Amino acid sequence: MNARDRLRDFFFARSTATNLGVCRALFCAALFFCFFGYDPGQWAYWPRDAWKPVWFVGLIGPLPSATTLSVVGIVWKVSLIVAALGLFRLVSLGVALVLSAYVLGLTGSFVKDNYDVGLPVIMLFVLWVARSTDAFSLDAVIARRRSRTRPSPSSEYTWPIALGRVLLALAFFTAGIAKLRHSGLDWITSDSLRWLLTEQQYTHNAPLDWASAVANHPLLCHLLATGTVALEVSYPLALFATPLRPWIVLGTIGLQLGIHLLMGINYLAFLAVNVVWVDWEALWRLLRDKLQLATLGARETA
Repeated sequence: MNARDRLRDFFFARSTATNLGVCRALFCAALFFCFFGYDPGQWAYWPRDAWKPVWFVGLIGPLPSATTLSVVGIVWKVSLIVAALGLFRLVSLGVALVLSAYVLGLTGSFVKDNYDVGLPVIMLFVLWVARSTDAFSLDAVIARRRSRTRPSPSSEYTWPIALGRVLLALAFFTAGIAKLRHSGLDWITSDSLRWLLTEQQYTHNAPLDWASAVANHPLLCHLLATGTVALEVSYPLALFATPLRPWIVLGTIGLQLGIHLLMGINYLAFLAVNVVWVDWEALWRLLRDKLQLATLGARETA
């Protein structure tokens, strides 16, 4: 199979609607739980001279009152729940998309930029334009009750998941290239990571207080820096090199969890996009078969 055929199969091979539906449900639910305690109303109390809105937030106009922002946050979370349930896709995901862009954009509109929320918002857009509620959704239940036939396998259920994988690959690859472009191998061989670990203790509230212990071991910091760049630059290989995929994907998930635990930088919403890497239908069949075998074995021994 030549490269053109592999690329076409990657994006447009026929697949069932189940995987896409499960990805939508898990992704929207993950966003809801990640930001359950986030109240956008907090931004109304920040100094106005720190207000530097990102372009989308700036289009909305001046910063509303704390009460208005809190209400917007509640509507946003409700829309994520409804989108996770898969009800009225165009409305629920459309509202979740617009409000996510706004309330998450606020996190990068004061003092510093925030690049961690862009990918989740883009993924919401992909799920909104895709037929992501044809299965594993209340929309699908309603359609069946109206005697509509189950959707046949189609490329419509493949390209959104493939695009999510490509977006992840681009995000990590560009991060690795940026490190090499601006710092070169010094990002690995110097004490950059040691200083980052030390600095974050004073600017973030990390779940674990291990950063100082790690920073006190220069060789370990160099190894971690090397692994970080290697994983980021090699991430595109996960798209087609199936044997390498689990190592690269799980490695970068571990990397982001480690950053969160040691530095207090929250990548949990970003991590939610990784639901696109799992074949949920195959996983369900595997679990179902194992359960049936276990049940059969229990009956034979009874």
